[in-house]
Amino acid sequence: MGVQDVEIVGLEDLERRMTEFAPQFNRACIRRGVDAGAAVLVGAAKGFAPTLKPHTSTSKREPGELRDAIEAIPDPVDANNPSRTGSTVSPTYTKSDGPDSPGVWGKFVEYGSVHNPQPEPFLRPAIDGSGMEAIDVCIAEVGAALGMMAEAPAQEAA
Repeated sequence: MGVQDVEIVGLEDLERRMTEFAPQFNRACIRRGVDAGAAVLVGAAKGFAPTLKPHTSTSKREPGELRDAIEAIPDPVDANNPSRTGSTVSPTYTKSDGPDSPGVWGKFVEYGSVHNPQPEPFLRPAIDGSGMEAIDVCIAEVGAALGMMAEAPAQEAA
C-alpha cells in the first residue's frame, strides 16, 4: 500500500464563503425568523387584549387602544454579541402620550394594580397558547432563509 497525495481544490474559496456566510446568516436569517415568530405572538396577544366598552371609554382611552398598540419591537444589536437577537412584544410607549400611553398603563392591565386589583392578562396567555407555534414558525422561517442563502452562491456560479 503506497502513499497517495490528495489535492483538494477550492478550499480557499470555501473558507471565504463560509466567513461571509456567518454574518449574513446572523443578520438576515435569524432576524427574519424572530420577526415571524414575534408576529405570531403579536396576533395572539391582540386576541387576548381586553377592550373598553364604548360607554366606559374616557377622553384619555379608547376602545381597542391597548390591542392596537401591541407590536413587536426588535431588540437593539449587542455589540459584544452581534449574533444575539430578539424582539419585545408589548404595547408601545408613545412619549407624547406620557403616562396615558398604552405602553405605560398596559402593564397595570396585565398584572393588576391598587386601582385595578383584577389583572386581565393578555401577554402571558398569548405566550402560553402560541409560544410553541411562534418557535415553530421561527425555525421554519430561519430554515427557509438559510435555504435561500445556500442557493445564492450556486446561482452566482451559474
